[in-house]
Amino acid sequence: MEDVDYVPIAPQAGARRRIEVIEFFYYGCDSCYRFEPMLAAGSRRWRPTFSSGACLRCDAMDWVPLTRLYFALEEAGALDRLHGEVYKAIHEQSINLGDLSDLLKWTGMSGLERAGFEKILNSESVSAKVQKAATRPSRTESARHRPWWWTASM
Repeated sequence: MEDVDYVPIAPQAGARRRIEVIEFFYYGCDSCYRFEPMLAAGSRRWRPTFSSGACLRCDAMDWVPLTRLYFALEEAGALDRLHGEVYKAIHEQSINLGDLSDLLKWTGMSGLERAGFEKILNSESVSAKVQKAATRPSRTESARHRPWWWTASM
């Protein structure tokens, strides 16, 4: 239903035949976890006409550790490889990646160097990105819940 299940976006001037999807998500969200494989498959299948992006949600203080994990993986260059694995660790293996000790054990098992990753995790640049995610206007504007997707024809 329009404005409940989706919000239409007016086509941009000079639009081409390309679809852009921006996902608003949180690693701890069961619905986001279930949708992730379909979004990943779609982005691979329709790559020439499809682009996707992520906008991590950080709506509560207890979301900060997983938000920090996302940005640390991005900075470490491991996000593409481990994004889906984070969901699996949380939702299939019941690993509490919000706990620093459990997170660092998991990163070591995932092929990341523990000390180096911990340094990235606690870096000023990751902290700045977490702060931005926590205060981003899109949190309160149209993305009313998670998962939430914006799609547009480009």
